[in-house]
Amino acid sequence: FRSRFGSPMESGYGSESGQFFPSQMWHTVPKLLGSLDKGLFIFCPILILGVLGWKDFFEQHRAEATLCLALIVENLIWSASWWSWYGGWSWGPRLLVPTIPLWLLPGAFLLQKAQSRRRLYIFALATLIAIPSR
Repeated sequence: FRSRFGSPMESGYGSESGQFFPSQMWHTVPKLLGSLDKGLFIFCPILILGVLGWKDFFEQHRAEATLCLALIVENLIWSASWWSWYGGWSWGPRLLVPTIPLWLLPGAFLLQKAQSRRRLYIFALATLIAIPSR
């Protein structure tokens, strides 16, 4: 960052980087998670399986689950508070994309627990739905 912007504290966004409005989060968090154009769960529906696996993840790896949850919440708060929470002209929640692996990680614990064919079919169906068609 220093060589490009002159300071390690400079992000490249200039004065925009200080424009955070936490009071708008009650409005922006639901849109970031569920709206048809910017919703994380619309953009990547397989993440629902990750949400369902949090209980098992916490039971087996409390410290790691706490760290993942803290990173997800921190990213969600920063994204929802920023004046450009919608991420510009992109489809989907551009600012939440870096945390998608953390949202999905608990799904592995749910899959590990899956002993029935029915649950495996649900996983397969969710995966197929999440694959975009061209």
